[in-house]
Amino acid sequence: MLAPPSSNGSIMDRTRIDELARQTSANTVLDDVVKDMLCDYTDEFVNELVSHVCKLVKHRGNHRIEARDVEFVLDMVYKMPSAPRASVHVFGAPAPIRPDRITPQPTEAHKQRMLLIKKVVKKP
Repeated sequence: MLAPPSSNGSIMDRTRIDELARQTSANTVLDDVVKDMLCDYTDEFVNELVSHVCKLVKHRGNHRIEARDVEFVLDMVYKMPSAPRASVHVFGAPAPIRPDRITPQPTEAHKQRMLLIKKVVKKP
């Protein structure tokens, strides 16, 4: 469950970072400088993510941010694929936002042209 933002407007504060570190490993101790850096990095990441999502929504001509917009930006901009939602397993998979690209196989003529180019480049 998400907690409300801290009093200074930051998304993550030092206590939340300590809690996350303890969940990962009970022996983990973070310096104050590292905690501050992680807080700043989290704020910067979320601001950039929201900015990209808003640009996408505006480009689509929509006025509402949807989960698929955030998933698209995370996947395409940050290369972070999203985990499937529970509705996918119950109601069937939704159509992909962007279909997988199919790389065409090079034709014989293309292969011959590439061999010719390689020969010309090798000659001094």
